Amino acid sequence: IGPPPEAPRTDAERALRIYGAQVEAGSTDVRVWSGYAGVLVATGQYAKAEQTLEAALAAFTEGRSHLLVEKARLAQVRGRHVDAVLHADETLASATHERDIERVQLAATGAMMEAGLPPAYARALLIKAESLVALDRLPAAIEAYDDFLEMHPAAANVLVSRGDVRAAHGDTAGAARDYRAALRFVPDDTAAHEGLERIGESADDR
Repeated sequence: IGPPPEAPRTDAERALRIYGAQVEAGSTDVRVWSGYAGVLVATGQYAKAEQTLEAALAAFTEGRSHLLVEKARLAQVRGRHVDAVLHADETLASATHERDIERVQLAATGAMMEAGLPPAYARALLIKAESLVALDRLPAAIEAYDDFLEMHPAAANVLVSRGDVRAAHGDTAGAARDYRAALRFVPDDTAAHEGLERIGESADDR
């Protein structure tokens, strides 16, 4: 009898074991497959993540936004920013389609509730924005951040990111507004304070 298997040492290792076992068992939950791919990406197992995503995309016809956003993330971390933007746009389209289908289903049942966009939609917007920044397509990146902040206006870290892009694009007034907006939600946000300092302003300036 050999030694017992070594216990997982990190949260990522535990997630890999759990998701991996479920995938090996033939899980039909698209979120399990996307979760497994996400952890593979996070742990640098890019080739295996790509294989997992391709197998899942071939198998699932519903909930594909969960998989497509991981494909966008994989392209981003590999530095393939053009592909990341493409896959992020595919995610946005898929998530919108899924929301529209849910709306029809809810209407058919007479449910008095509104269908929301899947979480993959917001994630895809951030991946798209970050990849557009890497491609030096700053106006388009700002538009992607705008779309995200319409959904999550209190996201201080994203306000700072948009401020950084605006500053790089020469819009110091817009950058200052974003940094100060971030400080309204997180008063001790170091990145926001540093952003204001870089453009020669302070949190107290108006």
